[in-house]
Amino acid sequence: MIKELIVIIAIFLFYHVGSQPVTQMIWLDEMDIRMITQDRGKPKRNLNTLGGPMSLGGKVYERGIGTHSTSTFYITLKGDAKRFSAVVGLDDAVRHLEGSPQEFMVIGDDRILWRSGFMAQKDYPKSFDVDISSIEVLLLMVRHERAVYRGVVNWADAKIEYSGQRPEAFIPQGSKPYTLTPKQGKKPKINGTSIIGVSTNAPFLFKIPATGEAPLEYAIDQLPKGLFLTSQSGMITGRAENEGRYEVKVSIKNRFGSDQKSLIIQVGDELALAPPMGWNNWNAFGENFDEKMVRDAMEAFIDYDLINHGWTYINMDDGWQGVRGGKFNGLQANNKFSDMKLLCDDAHSQGLKVGLYSTPWKLSYAGYPGSSADTRGGENPFEYNKYQARYGVFNFNTEDATQWAEWGVDFLKYDWYPIDLAYTKAMQDALKESERDIVFTVSNSAVFSGIEELREIPNAWRTTGDITDTWGSVYSIIQQMDKWAPYCSPGHWNDADMLVIGWLGANGLHPTRLTPDEQYTHITFWSMFSSPLLLGCDLTKLDPFTLNLITNDEVIAINQDPMGKGANRVYQNGLVEVWKKELANGDQAVTMANFGLNETKIHFDWEMLGLSGRYELFDVWRQEILGTFKDSFESMVPGHGVLFLRVSRDSQ
Repeated sequence: MIKELIVIIAIFLFYHVGSQPVTQMIWLDEMDIRMITQDRGKPKRNLNTLGGPMSLGGKVYERGIGTHSTSTFYITLKGDAKRFSAVVGLDDAVRHLEGSPQEFMVIGDDRILWRSGFMAQKDYPKSFDVDISSIEVLLLMVRHERAVYRGVVNWADAKIEYSGQRPEAFIPQGSKPYTLTPKQGKKPKINGTSIIGVSTNAPFLFKIPATGEAPLEYAIDQLPKGLFLTSQSGMITGRAENEGRYEVKVSIKNRFGSDQKSLIIQVGDELALAPPMGWNNWNAFGENFDEKMVRDAMEAFIDYDLINHGWTYINMDDGWQGVRGGKFNGLQANNKFSDMKLLCDDAHSQGLKVGLYSTPWKLSYAGYPGSSADTRGGENPFEYNKYQARYGVFNFNTEDATQWAEWGVDFLKYDWYPIDLAYTKAMQDALKESERDIVFTVSNSAVFSGIEELREIPNAWRTTGDITDTWGSVYSIIQQMDKWAPYCSPGHWNDADMLVIGWLGANGLHPTRLTPDEQYTHITFWSMFSSPLLLGCDLTKLDPFTLNLITNDEVIAINQDPMGKGANRVYQNGLVEVWKKELANGDQAVTMANFGLNETKIHFDWEMLGLSGRYELFDVWRQEILGTFKDSFESMVPGHGVLFLRVSRDSQ
């Protein structure tokens, strides 16, 4: 009897205990941290990302990962994990610095399992222990609220309890590039903005963006006095003599047909009545650019027909500046450029415009002379340090603006932190006194608490620090933009930073790290935000997929909509969101966004848009009507992707 009982117990233990997998533990720092994607630098094992001890709240931790916000770390668990725990926060090495609050997020199978809320530099660390049973994929993300000083952040004492297969880190690869934008037809089509601002008697230049098989013939009825059209090139030039709002009819034709469009020319004191579109060298070349690269960009705008989709500005960032001189004692170009006036003239002859960079500091971020100095003549040492990156005793705003006007500059990026009203207004006044229309933008990280006053001065202001070509960076910026929407209006734009598509990398070119779906999301939201659209890639390496992203005229039209509204989030459930933007003709642009990794179904009701009844839905990227729907709509949306819609009242 006893022997039989022992056998029964042994069998029970074998099947119910012995067959159970043994619980194991893996420290986060034991995993492949090369799979961490972050905005700058490299992650560190058991150290902060600066290379120092990992310290939180005065305690040094021997194990963990130091990273830099924004960052993402994907881990496949295959449903075999049990718990994940860690202590998180900003490292003590940056507690004394002004900086952006950071949020830690633990996401399992596209569900937010835990979030820290935004933690400031001086906040004490937070610990957590979350159940990750049955989770297939774990995502650890850190994002910033604003990017004054991005976070040196730690996942300390971070470990995963699991049984079965060992957790493995990976980087999502996404789909292969796929084209949504239809091919251009042979029939003529007028594209781009429908409103232009110009000052009275200022030099005027506008190339009517139009596609279709050449040759195209352009015509306009009743241009404002002083403006003239070249019918073969579609270029409007001259000087508008009288203030007013002029609505003119633009028409084009070729042997395949014709097209017409209304264009408003507003003569007064407002510029950039639609968000500027163009290119900036920084994200591809940093300060290491020269005249040839700028001319290559000009050539690409013409050869790839970007100018006929509204892309206009060729902007030089930090790195063109030389010493003061010339008849105005303005900043001169350094030896990388032969003749700035000739460069501007050549751009203008093709319908393009030119932008430059400056700062109110003595030296720029890259160590080039700015618009102030400690000497009356404006001499500055080419030696960047924390004392030179400050305001000089003497400012040279008038000298610089006058020089830029003589060259024919059309755009200024004015870059420093913190952006303040006094220096912003001083440069704006100098630009106006130059008697040339120069679009004025300020960078970076405008302070939200001061936006009510700032919004009246420049044509655009950066809402964040520098973007990077990572999903964490793009997602973080999108999440910040809702609160900025009320301050966007024609002539005054929320700038979400340059586009990170194509070939990038100031320290070595590489294809963008964004997946194709993430790139569609990026361009969609920047169009929704009415953000300036500035390409940041090497334009000599444009590929068909990138061209598909930047030549979709329906997408561009929503960015350039003359109502000039920003976008608002109207629905959020975890990583699923719906955003809307009101358009001038009464339509609404709607973005159904899936910020999770896996494809999911998204549903939205007309109530979210303040609508009721039947509405026609137009797929903006594919440029096709989806049908007429009543009260609601739902669709599958790819991971990290969007469905971009235009909602119009049913005409039936």
